[in-house]
Amino acid sequence: TEPDNVDYNGFTGAWGAYPYLPSGRILGSDTHHGLFVLSADSISFTPIEGLTFPEISLNQADTVQICEGDAITLDAETEGDQVQWFQDSDYFEDGSSIEVNESAPYFAEASDGHCTSRSESVFVEVNAYPALSIVPDRQTACEGEIINVEVISNATAITYTSGSNIFELEGNELQIEESSNIFFTAFNNDCVTISEGFSLEFIPVPTT
Repeated sequence: TEPDNVDYNGFTGAWGAYPYLPSGRILGSDTHHGLFVLSADSISFTPIEGLTFPEISLNQADTVQICEGDAITLDAETEGDQVQWFQDSDYFEDGSSIEVNESAPYFAEASDGHCTSRSESVFVEVNAYPALSIVPDRQTACEGEIINVEVISNATAITYTSGSNIFELEGNELQIEESSNIFFTAFNNDCVTISEGFSLEFIPVPTT
């Protein structure tokens, strides 16, 4: 790139060229003389007209929540010829769709062989199923007494069903005063854990 440079070995001779400008010009540089804008004497270049960035969009947006052990399919719609997916900026997989089961941000890049576009990111959040343990202090009592049922859980919400009625549990303890068939349902967003059903019986007090 510089006539005075006859030896390109070593640092001062390091140079590079990028001959892909639409105008046909070449950018060349060396570390001794700097940057040059060049044109070829015997080579002609034909600029590619009408290049546009391919549009790309995903079938999901923002944040998607799934349960532990499940997977979700992410699809990319694009006019590009090639689609590459990235998980948290690391290459993940090629193809118009991928199946994922890990918490991370995902995005896709579409290329038409000349230009590349990047989609918005979608964050996949994997939620654990809530733990749920039911501990009644007893299962049989006399009429007029109370059976205390302790509910141990890390759920964000809990309901209990008695017969055909559903109630929201407030706190971590339930007091029962009449015979019931009960089960509990614990929620962590869309991930649900259901307890086994059990019966609590109140025995009439004999009269004298």
